[in-house]
Amino acid sequence: EIYLVGDISLPPILVRAREVGIQYHIDVGKNKDVYLLASTRCTDQKPDDASGLHGEFTLFRTLLSNLPLSAKFGEVIAQSESDFVIKDMDIFRQAIVLYENSTVNGNERIRLVSQEGSKLHNSLEIPNRFISPHGNMYFDALGVRFDVESPASLPKAQEYYFKSRKIRPLSSTASYDDDLDSFIHSRIFVESFDGVQVPLS
Repeated sequence: EIYLVGDISLPPILVRAREVGIQYHIDVGKNKDVYLLASTRCTDQKPDDASGLHGEFTLFRTLLSNLPLSAKFGEVIAQSESDFVIKDMDIFRQAIVLYENSTVNGNERIRLVSQEGSKLHNSLEIPNRFISPHGNMYFDALGVRFDVESPASLPKAQEYYFKSRKIRPLSSTASYDDDLDSFIHSRIFVESFDGVQVPLS
């Protein structure tokens, strides 16, 4: 469970009490809005409920005045999609950044939505690389910073600007689209004891 601390003269505010099967973390946006990235494997979420699709993380919004939460997390802002699932988030004044994984080929991408939930523009998908967010603590930043790496390359710092939709390398080395023709990329599956194919790579 998570508590919010603001005015030190006031007691901490409980977001939601600990409950088996529920995982969440939070951030605070504009106008005292509280954003919760929560697992939808919740005991109070029906499988056919709009906030429970895929059994993966969903982004919710509620008000500080609604805390502590007792049942629903709040308004659904963004959900995992059929081919990409949300794994983390960063919140800025201009955008909410969702870090996602493909359920098809393992690619990672960045999806930008507004604090009201509308899609800002096309997602940035980065094939055959891993995305590691930086400590994006500056709420008024003009872009999001992250590292891009692969088993064949060292981490390279990048910055993706919200308005221009351009990506700029911050490292002295080349950007993430350097030539990897000399490497073989493949995904290997191993059959488990129950017959399920488990990805090894």
